[in-house]
Formats: sequence, structure tokens, C-alpha cells
Amino acid sequence: MKRTVIVAIMAIMFLVGGCATTPPQEESVPNIGGLHLGDTKSQVTQVLGSEYDETFVEEGGHFGESYYVWDYQKGVELIIGKESGKVLQIDVTTPEMKTDMGVKVGDKMAIAIETYQEKYSEPESIHTGEKVAGWFEVGEEALVIFDADRDDDTIVNPEITPDSEVEMIRLVYAKYID
Repeated sequence: MKRTVIVAIMAIMFLVGGCATTPPQEESVPNIGGLHLGDTKSQVTQVLGSEYDETFVEEGGHFGESYYVWDYQKGVELIIGKESGKVLQIDVTTPEMKTDMGVKVGDKMAIAIETYQEKYSEPESIHTGEKVAGWFEVGEEALVIFDADRDDDTIVNPEITPDSEVEMIRLVYAKYID
């Protein structure tokens, strides 16, 4: 009898304990259209297919390794490390690819900034000490960058007006930014 009572008490404790805990909330990993930093070539082709132009760059520059540029004609360009075989940078210029927080090319910059300010911090410029407009630290030492003027050949937004739109979205490791 004593053994039955102990087993019953343990069963009740197990059930109550199991119900009292909630499973941890899995945070979304920053991505654009399902592409993540660190993805393999195979993972990229599962998402985007095999129709891309490839350029090889021997001098690794700030990436620290030689790399491939995969240019998908649908407005997606990826940097994939030769040695690591991993995605090091993602650039998107098409409204077909949204970030994990729902921002896409063509959205107003003000909305993109407001959306990301709710969850992420904005890094400070190493040159001026001021926050870099349209840049967000999204964890895992990664940045998401919203560019409002692709024609100026920079990813810095000197002036964002109410009419400014997102023209390009970049997901990149912070260590690769000069």
C-alpha cells in the first residue's frame, strides 16, 4: 500500500510539474526569405534553386577567405566562403523576399526602422559615435542593414526622408563591415 501511495504521489508531481512549465520560446533566427547567415550551398539551392551566375573572388578581403558571389537574377546576391562553404552575406533588392520581421524592399524606411527598433539596437559609427540609420544588431554578431539609396554605392544612409524607401536589405556578420 505504501508503495502505491508513493508511486501515485510521484505520478501527480510529474504531471503537475510537466504542466507548470512552458516550453521555451524559440526566437526567430534573422533571415531574409528563409536564407540565413551560415547556411550551406545546399541550403541556399533548396530555397532559391540552382539558376545563378557565379563569380569567384580569390582575394578574400574583409571576409578573410576567398569567396563565391552567387547572383540570382531575381534580385538576390550571396557571398559564400570558399573554405567555410557558408553564407557570409546576403543582399536582396527584390520585394519578393521579406525579412523574418516582415520588412521588404519597397517598404518605407520609417516603417522598417520602427519595426526593428522595437526589438534590436542600432550600432554606433566607429567614425562619428552616432547611431547608424537603418542598421540593426540582430544577434549572433550579425547586422541587418536597410539601404535607402543604392545609387550612392554605400550602405550608409546620410539622410532619410519621409518618402525614403528600402532599396536593398543586407544581412551580414558585423566583423565583415569596414
